[in-house]
Amino acid sequence: MFRRERIQTDVAVDMTNGKILFFVEDPGAANYLDGIIAEAQKNNITTTVVAEGKAREQFLNRYNIAPLQKQDRSAASILETYQPTIVVVGTAVNPDTMGLQLVSESRRRGLATLGAVDCPGNEEWRFRGRGGGPLENAPDKILVPDDPTRRAFIDLGASPSSVFACGSPHFDFVHQKRETFSITGRSTLREEILSEVVKNRRVVVCAPDPIGGVNPQEHVRNPEYTLHGRGDSDQRPDIFIQEFLDAMEACEGPRPYLVLRLHPRSRAQDFTVDLSSFDEISQGGEALALLYCADLVVGLTSILIVEATLLGTPTLSITPRAKEAAWLSTIEMKLTPMATTREEIRQLLPSAMKAPRLPINEVKTAFPTDCASRALDIITNDNQCNQI
Repeated sequence: MFRRERIQTDVAVDMTNGKILFFVEDPGAANYLDGIIAEAQKNNITTTVVAEGKAREQFLNRYNIAPLQKQDRSAASILETYQPTIVVVGTAVNPDTMGLQLVSESRRRGLATLGAVDCPGNEEWRFRGRGGGPLENAPDKILVPDDPTRRAFIDLGASPSSVFACGSPHFDFVHQKRETFSITGRSTLREEILSEVVKNRRVVVCAPDPIGGVNPQEHVRNPEYTLHGRGDSDQRPDIFIQEFLDAMEACEGPRPYLVLRLHPRSRAQDFTVDLSSFDEISQGGEALALLYCADLVVGLTSILIVEATLLGTPTLSITPRAKEAAWLSTIEMKLTPMATTREEIRQLLPSAMKAPRLPINEVKTAFPTDCASRALDIITNDNQCNQI
């Protein structure tokens, strides 16, 4: 497990505009916000971190200290207790997330609010809550990872001056890990984290999205699907796993070592498909070393595909609909090949397993660094550029 430097919680110096309260619930939002939190505290800005659910577990794995726990279910009580002047929330699958309640209560009190969107897709559901329009609970500013996501929010009716494409602060951390891993070396790292049985075998990591999502109807079979699996499940991740395993069986040559890497919100029993074809099921802890050691990472639209790309590992996206290309930035950047039919999978998978690793210069061109400092500038200042 890789830990970051200890975060100080007793910084005495407030920034000019006051102190920041961060709320996070889902693991993707935790990925996005943790670099900003570290950057704020490095700059002697007083912060309060309130974390729930999987995000709290994730922070405990990454930091040497625990974020503060929420005291009760009242947004008003949290604001009274910590007295922030800026409230930053991550989006969540849960439509009743405390993050949206904090935005609403902060708006009533005249506090500045900002929402962090960690990845493309489902923009119309991020700030909807239980009712109203897609921007019903939208904060004053919205941080997004890329220009297409920014345009999607503007198309929903957000003011262009309120949506900021600043990259993903989490990717700063992944860039750093690639440099660290390259010093250690892939062969040495493989010996440390994988069984001896993989010494002379290719390693393929399969990364399914979790069952359900912020809009569950988008994650079940519908007439637009061009992939159908074995026909015994309507769940998008089940269909993906079946198509992946069937394509692997059809590949010629030695069988790779197959690792199923589960999303933090997933459990093995969530899937109705037989998982016995995988040599290893991985979940919890840091996944970056595994992604770096792999010869190929295959997924739907998981953030693990972007992380693998940053680490230089070849990737392949298998999705049941062509329109899902908009959910994964590396597809649009032409860094991740995409297959949406059984024929395309069987054509692309063998070549993807033999693809060379991505040069670091190419990756850094596609994913700029210093995202955390750029995001913090947007949080703490009124006038910032809207482009990466």
